[in-house]
Amino acid sequence: MNFDKNTQRRTERSQPARSFSQFSGLMGDIEKGVESRSARTKAKRKKPRNRRYKIIRLAVLTLFLVLFFVWAKKTSKIVWTQHENGMEDISKMGEKLGGDSTKKANQKLNKSAEIDPFAENEAKKLKFLPLRPEMERKLRELFDLGNSDPIRLIRSLEYDDPFGVGSDNPGAFECPKAEDMWSEPDIRDMSAVERFKRGDPDSFIYYQHIRKAGGTSFCEMAIKNMKKGEVSKNFCMPDLKGAMATPPWSERSYLLDKLKSKKFRMTVNEWDAFPRSHLTLPGAIFVTTLRNPINRWFSQYRFEHLEKRDGLDGQLPFKTWYKFMSPVSQGHNYYVKAFSGIENPPTSVLNEQEDKKKVKPLYSVNMLWSWKKFDSWGTKVSYQNFTRAVETLRKFNLVLILELSEGSEEVFEDYLGWEKSLKQILPWEKKAKKRKEKQPSNAKENLTVKDWEDLAEKNVFDLLFYHFARRLFLERFSCSKHGRKIEPTFPEKEQKRERKSVVRVVSQNSKEIMGEYVEGPKVVEKGNKI
Repeated sequence: MNFDKNTQRRTERSQPARSFSQFSGLMGDIEKGVESRSARTKAKRKKPRNRRYKIIRLAVLTLFLVLFFVWAKKTSKIVWTQHENGMEDISKMGEKLGGDSTKKANQKLNKSAEIDPFAENEAKKLKFLPLRPEMERKLRELFDLGNSDPIRLIRSLEYDDPFGVGSDNPGAFECPKAEDMWSEPDIRDMSAVERFKRGDPDSFIYYQHIRKAGGTSFCEMAIKNMKKGEVSKNFCMPDLKGAMATPPWSERSYLLDKLKSKKFRMTVNEWDAFPRSHLTLPGAIFVTTLRNPINRWFSQYRFEHLEKRDGLDGQLPFKTWYKFMSPVSQGHNYYVKAFSGIENPPTSVLNEQEDKKKVKPLYSVNMLWSWKKFDSWGTKVSYQNFTRAVETLRKFNLVLILELSEGSEEVFEDYLGWEKSLKQILPWEKKAKKRKEKQPSNAKENLTVKDWEDLAEKNVFDLLFYHFARRLFLERFSCSKHGRKIEPTFPEKEQKRERKSVVRVVSQNSKEIMGEYVEGPKVVEKGNKI
């Protein structure tokens, strides 16, 4: 039977409704179908999305790494260019700008090179007596050898031992004759030593802390031997960071007033190069500690990198670490730079210096700002700057050698009145976990022969300076141990003197004459008049 469309619709509407059970079953089937369909759709979409996300993430990461390596390579080239060529590169860049830009660049360089006039006048007050002519000649020959053939000088210091300081036993060194002494004439001002031992509140220790050379141990010894409150608890640094050439502590009146108000009798300069004008600070006893400069560099590498204090994984070989570390730290020939005594610009100029991000002053954001003046040195040192460093060291009341600390403990009592013995303290021992096995700091045992010689060649003048310092310490220790001290004399006056002096050797303990008069230089007992 045929129906038209309207009749078919009317017939469908007139059919009875389905039961509730049939309706619910139908809806359940529909829901299941929808869920299964959506699940299949999600499954189909999920795999392509995950793959695309991984591909995009990998591409972004690869791009980032490529850009990072390009930046690192470009940055390393810039650092090394500035390190090798120093201020010459800056002046060349100024010339390329031309005209007024060149003048501005030169004015900026001249302004930054300005020296504080007050500090310069204070430094001029110092009196330095030259070494004996024979000693001066030997020192110049060794220095010239370091310029012409550094490897030969390194081997000469190690095997020929021109200073006679090969033994690490201070007791084995004998006090030499007057004409063979490197420590004479003695140009130290020892007046503050006795005042400090008596407890004079206006006398204090000025410790030039050379990094990784026993400074932490010296500070711990000061805390144990000095009265409570006389030493800052923050590594003996009254300014909390050890920067005595940084404003405002570089101002003489500020430094002395702060020490007096806080009743501190010790200050430490670790992060700044030593200004020679500080040698005129009233009541100061100047002390420092040195060690073999090659071992010092390896110790810094071990402390900062191998023990992961620099935030890296500790896997860089020493040669790579030193290549990138030396330009951004104190650099080659650290000792000579530290004691050359070159003054800084006045505070007004320092306050105008800025870093790459235009932050002023530079010293507020860069702890190594005072070493920037040495950027043009590279691996070269002039004889004038080297002799300045030697003169400054001769002015220090007490020069300690880390390798000679065992067997020379009595110098602390003689110079500072300290009786408690020295104990090696691991840096940051109280805050960091102790090492299960302490890594050796001997560079020769840990570096290849070539790497060791390359490091020694770049620091050859520090090696020469260190051997001179060893001789200085051993002479002062050995000769004072025998209860005698040679009076300083001018070499030119000594040549005119025809009449020979006599020697009276006096026991330091019993005050009894130990021998008869003999011909030779005049010798008197240390601290007593004959």
